[in-house]
Amino acid sequence: DQTIVLDTGRSGIVHAVAFHPDRKHLLSGGSDGIQRWRLSDSQEVSKQTGTSVCTISVSRDGKWIACGTKEGANVWDGEIREKVIDVEGGDIVYAVDVSVADLTRFAPSLTSNNFHL
Repeated sequence: DQTIVLDTGRSGIVHAVAFHPDRKHLLSGGSDGIQRWRLSDSQEVSKQTGTSVCTISVSRDGKWIACGTKEGANVWDGEIREKVIDVEGGDIVYAVDVSVADLTRFAPSLTSNNFHL
């Protein structure tokens, strides 16, 4: 067993983490955005700032990254370079999930006791 410590260099708190299905990357989400890390050398691979991430989920095929934020929810491509879905609901999203390659299912759970499919 090996313990990996990532020095995120974040200015804020890490609220969520998710392992990428390739088992080579880890995603972290927090008050200053999303970061993707390479586990072999603990290096940041990519990041997006400007939103406060409360929860994060990765599709089983690794093509999509879903984030619940303080303003709604969104889905990014697997490299977190392009936002492909943006749901602005004004509610904090505490749970989110996304389907495989076809992106036909995206389910953010809103604090108003409902969710969107």
